[in-house]
Amino acid sequence: MGADQRADRPGLPEDPDALEKIIDARRRHLAETVDELAMRAQPKEIARRTAADAKERAVGIVSDDAGNLRYERVAAVAAAAVLLVVLVVVRRRAGRA
Repeated sequence: MGADQRADRPGLPEDPDALEKIIDARRRHLAETVDELAMRAQPKEIARRTAADAKERAVGIVSDDAGNLRYERVAAVAAAAVLLVVLVVVRRRAGRA
């Protein structure tokens, strides 16, 4: 039932009931596709997918393929976080002076 099947092409049934069934099936498929696209475009769904992707990437950074923690990466991430906090504190104190 490709897009190239038209009324003037062979392959479509002559029976009106069979044609109606084909049209109904295509209409249902189109409705499902539109519903899925509408769901994907909702802000809550986008935020959920973004959060899930970020979580998956974060877990992938600090763990190996078997799911075990890679302590050297955990330490590097913790050191980067501490450095960021120190930089923020220093900048705030320098701004007050």
